[in-house]
Amino acid sequence: MEDTFKIRSYGFQELATLYLPNIQPKSASIRLRVWINRNPQLSDRLEKLGLSRGCRLLSPEMVREIVSVLGEPC
Repeated sequence: MEDTFKIRSYGFQELATLYLPNIQPKSASIRLRVWINRNPQLSDRLEKLGLSRGCRLLSPEMVREIVSVLGEPC
């Protein structure tokens, strides 16, 4: 049985390492932040949901928005 990605609360770094498992967690977080910032629509939607620069916890709604743009992590 294959595991599927679940929409739930994630730590920012936790989600970043799911998208970028082969780099250091801090670097993965930086890269995910860049991806978010380069997409104004995603960035605006996440800001409306409460994402701030130093946010460490992503709500399920935030994760859903990220996944809708970036796709599910591998």
